Amino acid sequence: MEILACQRSSNCSYCIRVDDSNNCSNSYNVICSSKISNSLFIQDANSLHECMFCSHIANRRYCIANMQFDRNEYMMIKGEVVKWIISQLAVDS
Repeated sequence: MEILACQRSSNCSYCIRVDDSNNCSNSYNVICSSKISNSLFIQDANSLHECMFCSHIANRRYCIANMQFDRNEYMMIKGEVVKWIISQLAVDS
C-alpha cells in the first residue's frame, strides 16, 4: 500500500490526500468516501471509477462534477485537466 498524506482511512493503495475513506485506489484528494478508483477530487461518494470533482453520488463511472460522460469524452477532458494541473505546478515552482 503506497499512500501519502492520508489519515483515518483504510484499505487504500496508491492514493494521495485521502481522509476518512475506505477501499480507495489510484486516487487523489478523496474525503469521506468509499470504493473510489482512478478518481480526483471526490467527497462524500461511494463506488466511483474514473470520476473527477464529484460529491454525493454513488455507483458511477466517467462523471465530471456529477455529470455523466461517455468514456471517450471523459478521457479527453481528463487529459486536458491533468495537463492544466501539471502546467500550474510548473508555473508555481
